[in-house]
Amino acid sequence: MNAIGRMLKVEPSTILYWVRNFALKTYQKSTPQGEVIIELDEM
Repeated sequence: MNAIGRMLKVEPSTILYWVRNFALKTYQKSTPQGEVIIELDEM
């Protein structure tokens, strides 16, 4: 993001904002098919 920010002459936080905004607008969460298995890590 730093390199892209330098190329576009904007702050890296602006690039992060653009990426997050794009993801929120375009991401479609898939629905699980069949059983869902969740494994917990040992501590």
